[in-house]
Amino acid sequence: MKLKAQTPLGWAVRGCLGLVGLGGASACGLLSLAVVVALASPSTGRGSLVSTQVASQGNTVVQSTLVATDIPIAERMATSAGVPVAPTDEPTATLVPTAPPTPTAPPTPAPPQADVGQSNTNFRSGAGADQEVAGQLCEGDSLAVTSQQLVDDVLWYEITIVRRGAACVSSQTGQGWVRSDLISSPSSSVAAYADTRGQPLPEPRYLPTPMPRPTTPPRPAPAPRQDSVCDPNYTGACIPNVSYDLDCGEIDARRFTVVGSDVHRFDRDNDGIACES
Repeated sequence: MKLKAQTPLGWAVRGCLGLVGLGGASACGLLSLAVVVALASPSTGRGSLVSTQVASQGNTVVQSTLVATDIPIAERMATSAGVPVAPTDEPTATLVPTAPPTPTAPPTPAPPQADVGQSNTNFRSGAGADQEVAGQLCEGDSLAVTSQQLVDDVLWYEITIVRRGAACVSSQTGQGWVRSDLISSPSSSVAAYADTRGQPLPEPRYLPTPMPRPTTPPRPAPAPRQDSVCDPNYTGACIPNVSYDLDCGEIDARRFTVVGSDVHRFDRDNDGIACES
């Protein structure tokens, strides 16, 4: 708050000098005028005061100035001088609104990790043995497991090859699905990781049951020949089925085949052809 004198100094001095100039020194006599200006801060309650004392006697004007820095003293000096003081308004500070801080998104968790324990392990384009083979995994491959699905009650993992094993010839990475029993157990819950990404797990899938192929009944075995005339140990000719020994000279047949036991020793060189000459 500022305190100021309401009677200007200039008006008082000019009025007195005007009277002196008109020869009215005796009428004007001794004029003593005090002008006090006090300045104070509303936040601290302290300030400064400037007091100017003007005295006039005849044609002589004497002016003296006093500066005080304690506001209670300034108020007393202004009161003692008979100068009314009035507060003046100071400009009100304007508050500028600040924007609230922008919230930061929480960091995305890393996917569960798994390893491959054996080489020549196929991974497929989708979950299930009915999907196409997309590539092969090597022993020591490091995998990121991002999802899972049950296919015919068998668990499959969706994987991404993060790093190839030292013994792997191929350096190509890839993505696909692999049966859960062909890799190590994931380092953390795959379902919880998928939930943090807002991606629900695929529903279980069941493959259609293949229809059994119709089977052709086997042909019945041919019934053995019930022929008592021809010996069943020979074919290509009808050799008499007799209980005694026969020689090639005793029969007419030549170059027939032995299919059983050569009871008559027709095949001398054991090449399967009997009575060649």
